[in-house]
Amino acid sequence: MSATNLWTYNCLDCVTTAKVYLALLEEMQENEVVKFYDELVQPLIVSVMEMMKRGMWVDQQKLEDMKRDYAERINSCTADLRSIVGDSNFNPASNDHLRKVLFEDRGMVSTRETATGKESVDELTIKRLARKYDDPIFEKLLAYRNATKINGTYLTNIFIGKGGRVRSRFLVHGTATGRLSSRGPNFQNIPYEVRQIFCAPPGYVLVEADASQLELRLIAYASNCRRLMEAFANGEDVHLINASAITGKPIDSINKEERDFAKRFVYCQNYGGSPRRISEILFQDAGIVRSIAECEGFVTRLRIAYPEIYSWRDAEFIKAKRTHKIRNEFGRVRVTFARNDDLAGVAYNTPIQSTAADYVNYAFIRLSQRGIQIVNQVHDSIVAEAHEENINEVAAAMKEEMEKPITVFGHTITIPCDVKVGKSWGSEMVEWHPSA
Repeated sequence: MSATNLWTYNCLDCVTTAKVYLALLEEMQENEVVKFYDELVQPLIVSVMEMMKRGMWVDQQKLEDMKRDYAERINSCTADLRSIVGDSNFNPASNDHLRKVLFEDRGMVSTRETATGKESVDELTIKRLARKYDDPIFEKLLAYRNATKINGTYLTNIFIGKGGRVRSRFLVHGTATGRLSSRGPNFQNIPYEVRQIFCAPPGYVLVEADASQLELRLIAYASNCRRLMEAFANGEDVHLINASAITGKPIDSINKEERDFAKRFVYCQNYGGSPRRISEILFQDAGIVRSIAECEGFVTRLRIAYPEIYSWRDAEFIKAKRTHKIRNEFGRVRVTFARNDDLAGVAYNTPIQSTAADYVNYAFIRLSQRGIQIVNQVHDSIVAEAHEENINEVAAAMKEEMEKPITVFGHTITIPCDVKVGKSWGSEMVEWHPSA
């Protein structure tokens, strides 16, 4: 490229950027988000860039051990599958091989097709076939796919850069609600088993601060749900209360399975899922079989137990349908032209998830400005590195910033924060207390 062409290109780039800026500024003024952008988005960009530059340290011995473990799992599953189908050349990674084994050799019938008209063999189809047909191939096939996915996505292709650290690309604009998203790797979706390879370097520990039941608390205060507000104020187990509402059983007779199901079901419901969609998600994500009719019954019981929540939800839907704009409690605006069930989900979910996201974002900024060495942020939690001599100081600062009182939905509240410390991220971390 000649010097003249380069200067022309650069000038056009500057002019285009200026025009885009003016257009965006006008749109921001129209939506009254200029102050929000100045107070949250710009400082957040700076703090997130510091986190990305820092990265998260990887224990490479643990990584190599995990790679070997998953390679053995893959080989074991492959051998078992070949034994089950009676073909030493069977390739479980080949969809054509799998179609032949399932639909030709075993005579199974698929109810789903790909865009090209072939029988689908995706994960949801395999799970559905496993329900319909009693065949040992499915357990091994799902185990094989899970192992190959984790190995390929998080272990084999992980890039370790300078200082033995992985530097994910965090996006402040990656979601419509304001939650941070990340790529390469996606820290939001890393399985708990894999988290243990992300550690603190020698002489340091990890400190994780996690807002307790943040979205459930916001739902309670947004809707002025008396029963849930009382439960949070009294430190009751909200998941037990929800399980009681769903099953119709007294709280003291709820078992662990019912509590866990209620936790998952209410999570789906909180995101505006219809009974049909909830039924699909429960099965696809957890293998839980609940019919659409059952899910409709559970929703009806929740509506009876928490009428304030559903009245608020209906009002949010009407407002979003009229204005096509949803504003969270910190001033973020989401413009939407979704319709019907999709709009219902967006209208109900956005004020809660977006408010929760910016609650964490503000804490993120404050911690960064205090010099806390943040290395990761996932949903409602922030992870930092602390020198072994400064564990209590850093943990106390994180708890303080995450528990700053906020005024949302007409209530001034404090969200409790759970703090954990440990050498590696995940299950090996232990609770931290101020007296520690």
